[in-house]
Amino acid sequence: MPAGLEPLLESLGRAQRKGFEYKGFVANHAPMGAEVLSTMDVGEELVGWTDTYLTWVDDPEPAKQRIDGDPVSLACALGDIERSTDWVEFFTRELAEAHWRDVVAAWWPRLLRGISAAGTHGFLRTAHAVRAMNEHGSEHPLLLDEIAHGLGYWAARYQELPGVYAAARPLRTAPDALETIPWLPATAKSRREGIPGRLDLLRDDRAFAAGVESFRPTVSWPDQIGRLTGIGARAFAAHHNTPIPFVHLVTAPSALRMLSKDLTAEALESTAWHLWQFFAGIFAGFGALTPEPATVPAEPAPSIDALRTAAVEHGDEHVIKFTDACLTEFTISGDDIFLRAASLAPARFGALHCKPR
Repeated sequence: MPAGLEPLLESLGRAQRKGFEYKGFVANHAPMGAEVLSTMDVGEELVGWTDTYLTWVDDPEPAKQRIDGDPVSLACALGDIERSTDWVEFFTRELAEAHWRDVVAAWWPRLLRGISAAGTHGFLRTAHAVRAMNEHGSEHPLLLDEIAHGLGYWAARYQELPGVYAAARPLRTAPDALETIPWLPATAKSRREGIPGRLDLLRDDRAFAAGVESFRPTVSWPDQIGRLTGIGARAFAAHHNTPIPFVHLVTAPSALRMLSKDLTAEALESTAWHLWQFFAGIFAGFGALTPEPATVPAEPAPSIDALRTAAVEHGDEHVIKFTDACLTEFTISGDDIFLRAASLAPARFGALHCKPR
């Protein structure tokens, strides 16, 4: 078994026995955090980190009714978190009958418009599972189960935003398009909490739809991801009082790189646009909650090793994932905004329960 795979598999197995969320809306980050930590040489401590984190996570939803492949059965279950176990069982059967890449390819266009589901965490969980498979050269059953959980969570929390990829035109740059999108008032209230709740308030927002459709990349999808994550890193630095939504302006777009060998060129391009749509949704939903944005620190950026060590020692799942994504983007672009943004993360998240060292 490849080095580092055994503790990751143990962690994934334990995480898969728990539910998808806690507090009714916070995504279970244990599988994604464990996958990142497995690349940071924490060894057997990874399992301890996972166990401590999972003490917060709810039990899984009980199975309700088998989801069949017919359109009515699928439509009735889509976006219903109470059917999350049914969805996992559905994708487990799909993965038993076809290669995982074929299952992902078949379901990607069906789920793509709902990529914002649970703040993109169904997409993210799927992407981290795929990266683990590719990094370790393994199709271990627990990694296949992790894909079933990622796709299942995505389907169970499916959430569309206004705007359609087919209608998008390259009329503006991404920054200019963001300027046309109005922000929700800070006092706006939703029936749901967290990122999904604020995004719910955009459901019928025609100005949002027009804004996102006024942008369509004219560069390759990797270059576009680099541009979005650069904007996202600066936004994270500025929006100091709402770190959770703004970390996803880097982690979500950057995660598409984990799938670069496993999706078609067309799927990668359309996914990059739908991630832009989510990206715009975060600005629209949370921008007004920071009345006085902060400035990027002027002191020299820390080293990659220092940032990785700081993330591991801190232990928070968002700090770990954000640091990983920032280091990925810095390695590609050389833009030290990613190092500076990552250096801010530990102070913005309380030191948590999960220190792996």
